[in-house]
Amino acid sequence: MPSIETEKATLGSGDATTDFITLPTGFRFKQADAKAHVMEPDHTRGVVSSRGLEEGTKLQPRILPAGMALSLNTDGFVAALNAALAVNTAGYVMQLRQHGQPIASPESGWAHDPADGSESWAQTVRMHIASCSKLITAIAMTRTLAAHNLPASTKIINFLPDYWAKGPNIDKITFAQLLTHTSGFRVAGSDTFFPIMKSAVAAGVTDANLGVYSYQNMNFSICRILIPVMNGTIPANTTFPPPLEDNMWDFVTLSAYAADVEQHLFQPAGVSGPTFTHPDPDALGYAFPVGTGWNSGDLTADAGGTSWHMSVNELLDVMGCFRRQGSIMSPAAAQKMLDDGFGIDVIESTPLGTLYNKNGRWTSGAKQTEQSLAYFLPRDMELVVLANSPIGVDDKFFRDLVTGIYLNNISPEIPIGGWIARHNLTAEQYQEAFNDYVGNHGMQLVDVSGYGTGTPLFAGLWVRTASPPEWQARHQLTANEYQTVFNQLTSQGFNPVSVNGYQTSAGPRFACIFQKSPTGAWVARHNLTGAQYQLAFDEFTAQGFAPDWVSGYFDGGQNLYAAIWRKLPETPAWQARHGLTSGQYQAFFNEMTAQGYKPVVVSGYSDGAQDRYAAIFRKLTNAPAWQARHGLTSAQYQATFDQLVAEGFRLELVNGYSVAGQDRFAAIWTK
Repeated sequence: MPSIETEKATLGSGDATTDFITLPTGFRFKQADAKAHVMEPDHTRGVVSSRGLEEGTKLQPRILPAGMALSLNTDGFVAALNAALAVNTAGYVMQLRQHGQPIASPESGWAHDPADGSESWAQTVRMHIASCSKLITAIAMTRTLAAHNLPASTKIINFLPDYWAKGPNIDKITFAQLLTHTSGFRVAGSDTFFPIMKSAVAAGVTDANLGVYSYQNMNFSICRILIPVMNGTIPANTTFPPPLEDNMWDFVTLSAYAADVEQHLFQPAGVSGPTFTHPDPDALGYAFPVGTGWNSGDLTADAGGTSWHMSVNELLDVMGCFRRQGSIMSPAAAQKMLDDGFGIDVIESTPLGTLYNKNGRWTSGAKQTEQSLAYFLPRDMELVVLANSPIGVDDKFFRDLVTGIYLNNISPEIPIGGWIARHNLTAEQYQEAFNDYVGNHGMQLVDVSGYGTGTPLFAGLWVRTASPPEWQARHQLTANEYQTVFNQLTSQGFNPVSVNGYQTSAGPRFACIFQKSPTGAWVARHNLTGAQYQLAFDEFTAQGFAPDWVSGYFDGGQNLYAAIWRKLPETPAWQARHGLTSGQYQAFFNEMTAQGYKPVVVSGYSDGAQDRYAAIFRKLTNAPAWQARHGLTSAQYQATFDQLVAEGFRLELVNGYSVAGQDRFAAIWTK
């Protein structure tokens, strides 16, 4: 059997509180800190934790027609999850990622209730993730085994402290059995302090229990001792003078385990800051209905099986790095760890592929609760959900609830020709929607509009087509950044199909779409004043170009324009205007439509005092039925949208803009 070299280390007691002890391996620690370490804190006694496969039910996915392309309806999943959690918890936060990129990140309620300081949930708020800490430990242990060329079938006995007594069958327990809760250990309660684990090893395991599943925190807490021994930080035959031997061993192995996770998991994932303790900003646990908040305290003594305090972002960063980046272990090794069930509660087949779940819960005697869920999902997705109370007065089982909502939102893929429109999205929400619709559903962004006078909001339109052209899109670009992107993409054969300018508190920004598709000659300009735009318009139309796109925007002092002109064969008759007031635009609209023209581009914008409009109309042969509106409030736009979609219209273009601090919308629908 492969072995790790060890070196005998017999150490003096040291009397001064400033004495440092250095192990022969080079690990150095302050003796006073080790002496002060509390191995069995009172505040964790009586806490109830999760039970793995010993709780919950196996859920069955809906039966869907055979041969149908399926996907996760992310919008439906988020809506159903929010409906289940927002009014039935003190608060929750979740994030769903695909290919490592967020595609949904809702949060609701309080990490600290107003009576406890009013901290809202956010993606960066940490909470005790309870037994989801076992996933961290499983990754660390799997990496350590591989680093020493040890199979998971290796027996653990050579890596336990030599001075521990070993009872029956301890020599038969493997690392794989620890990581799958089949070691045979049976420990009452949730705590797995060093003396408890030492006693359990001395008592041994029965023949009947060895190899039989029983969810035990000790299986993973003991890994915090094994990992430092395997790595040589503290050799198994290290001794300390009694009566501090247990204290020293516990302190050193806890410190070394935390350092190993920091170096080999957190640093590769770009994560810093998780602790075993409970700093004030970390979420409190609550009962439901919400009462007094609970700080579950410093959980260092239970580390390995529980204790890590992490945010949704941090846990997902580690999960993504582990699964696909190769800097913790290879993706193949990561997949094998999941398939082996190391650190995982549920492995379940779904219509999209295999789901892997880890559940965590930590509940006080007053029912104040911290709950966590971590999922590796099909389609290269990861999901983390944290909640800081029971789910409703009936305390619904967290894993069953969330897994059921996931399974219920596996549905037929958006069909070819299908479309999705969203508005009033923050930049983060817009990026997540983009990631979902493009990455998850293979859709194409065909329209994007930024608006607002301070922090921008976004409206977008995505379409699923059979053979979309190669395309690129950007948003939140300054004028210089847009010019750089323009130069890069046009040099690669792309051409701009839309460029939307919008006002922000930091100056104009641009959202744009480029395609690599057949086109005639074209020219594009941005940041033109009204006079410059008119000169360019006259120059290019005189050369046979027709206006194809126009966007007006306000830079805080004057109106500016971005536009695209093209030479296209058989260009229909067209008319274009800019700088129109609402009344002037309505008169122009009436005039053009009376002559058989249809609006193809309409851009609303502010001149600092009132709304202005730029538009392009074309006389199209056999134009479909269409509807157009402008000057709509957000509520009016939504009502009109719902009405027209119900009548069979589909959105063709939406333009958001803000006037006197009020958001407005102009839009075109066709049948």
